[in-house]
Amino acid sequence: MKKILFSISFVLFILINLELFAQSTGKIMGKVTDQATGEGIPFANVFIEGASVGAATDIDGNYVILNLKPDVYTVTASYIGYQKVTQTNVRVNVGFTTSLNFALPYGSVEMEAVVVQGERNPLIRQDLTNPTVAINSETLDILPVDNISEVVKLQAGVVQGDDGALHIRGGRSNEIAYQINGLSINDPYGNSRAVGVATNAVQEVSVSTGTFSAEFGNALSGVVNYVTQEGGEKYTFSIRGYAGEYVSSRDDLFNNINDIDPFNRKRIEITAGGKIPYSGNTKFFISGIYTDSKGLYYGQRIYNTTDSYLTAEAFRSGDPRQGSANDPYYFNPYSENSNGLPTGDGALVAMDPSRSWNIQANISHNFGSLIKLKYEIVVDNGRSRSFAPGYDLTRGRRYLFNPDGLGTDYSEGIIQSLDLTHTVSNNTFYTLKASYSYNKSKYYLYEDPNDPRYLPNFYSKTITPTLYYSGGTDNFRSERQTKTFSIKGDVVSQLFNVNEVKSGFELRLHDLYRNAYRIEFLKEDGTTLSSSDLLYGDVNRVIHIPIYSVDNFNKQPTQFAAYVQDKIELAKTLILNAGLRYEYFDPASQYSTNLSQNLDDDISGFLNDYVQDT
Repeated sequence: MKKILFSISFVLFILINLELFAQSTGKIMGKVTDQATGEGIPFANVFIEGASVGAATDIDGNYVILNLKPDVYTVTASYIGYQKVTQTNVRVNVGFTTSLNFALPYGSVEMEAVVVQGERNPLIRQDLTNPTVAINSETLDILPVDNISEVVKLQAGVVQGDDGALHIRGGRSNEIAYQINGLSINDPYGNSRAVGVATNAVQEVSVSTGTFSAEFGNALSGVVNYVTQEGGEKYTFSIRGYAGEYVSSRDDLFNNINDIDPFNRKRIEITAGGKIPYSGNTKFFISGIYTDSKGLYYGQRIYNTTDSYLTAEAFRSGDPRQGSANDPYYFNPYSENSNGLPTGDGALVAMDPSRSWNIQANISHNFGSLIKLKYEIVVDNGRSRSFAPGYDLTRGRRYLFNPDGLGTDYSEGIIQSLDLTHTVSNNTFYTLKASYSYNKSKYYLYEDPNDPRYLPNFYSKTITPTLYYSGGTDNFRSERQTKTFSIKGDVVSQLFNVNEVKSGFELRLHDLYRNAYRIEFLKEDGTTLSSSDLLYGDVNRVIHIPIYSVDNFNKQPTQFAAYVQDKIELAKTLILNAGLRYEYFDPASQYSTNLSQNLDDDISGFLNDYVQDT
């Protein structure tokens, strides 16, 4: 109860002070001066061309423009009696301050504006207080990459493991916090990324690799924030794609590499955006990506799933199939029509095919120049087979010569968000966001667990001394589903010219479900089905699914966080960050005190009576 009261009090304190922040925008600030005297010009107008955003200078000539999406802008400063000055190629990045000063020349008559070429991408970011890299859409367009992860892994301190997962500063892949427009997209199960984001849907990606400020939580090694594109004043449409094939002279390593298929790997990207006709200030943007790959690695169907084998001594004495101890393996022994040889047709079968599609869409409406409402949805769907040569010998690699026995991974995810932004004044704005995410993944060989093509575990035997299966099916099945509802409030306020005060809160309510098991075959009397039961008896087998595994659960944990932070910009080269963060986590669960012991004990895999509340 004390924790709850403290949480409520802390949130109220934040809301009263109205200092929330949205981690998907940047700002421009600087000073407008008289070119001749160097004195500040009060009440001068500074505005961004092509947008209804601007500010007026204070009595000392200082100004600040908050809540700017990452992009390249053209900024103009003007005042009666002075000549206009325009600066182009002004880059704004998420979470950074772009310093932009104007010196206006005196002009008693109307004169053409002075245009100054700005610094598009500064070599040194003077307000950088932690290792952060901003990757904009222009960079993504020119790099030969398929996904954003390939760009992120190029940054200092980031590496990619053999399984494709990213690691920052030597940390685990689940120690990275992923966000879309400041909203967390981490799946609470394993803290991995719940949905992917297409390259053509991103305006900017910021990668922070350490020393996080108080606004970030649930991250030990890095933070990756995607800022998605929005529709503009003009209509835009693009389509691009490619098709290709893997080529190598090492046909001794890669089966089927000489069979050239120009459409082995296919990808198509489509984007469209603009203003909706007759809707005022309503804009839309939509992007979609579809990929299909037959794969690089091919197995050979030497064995079918029913091709298990027995050695000579495994048969009963007098069995005509027994032979001598020097005889080769007897394959497919449980079939009446077996000739003792493998039944595979020798065909080459793709071991790592994959197919996926991703759609991102948003629609936004400006209610005047102070209030903006945006709805966004990201849908991700894919399927693939887990085959990693040299990496996972426990699953995919073992089915190299029995490819029909390997299962498939299926995934689908969706995240929807509603974002309200209100500009209170030139120096203060706040945002309120609500989101709902759904993530589901499955692994199985056959969709129906009662499919008669599933075979008992003793079919899965390896040819000694190799690790390759000569038959059998992958009897492991898993299903995981996560639902998350989030509400987030963030605000920024520029105070006393040098203080950027931020604070915010986030509440996440989860619903986690997981069910994983291996199909087991038992006789009707409940005893284990053995190979001799199939060889020498007519047994009616039944499938038994264990449901009391420790791995299976349905929980509803809760997360809450709140922070306050002050960024003090004393000078261009002297920036101070100070903040405080509070986090609360309720797992809403129980745990067994014996789970830390060897899981090969008698209680392995099952819950017991020794449980205690967390």
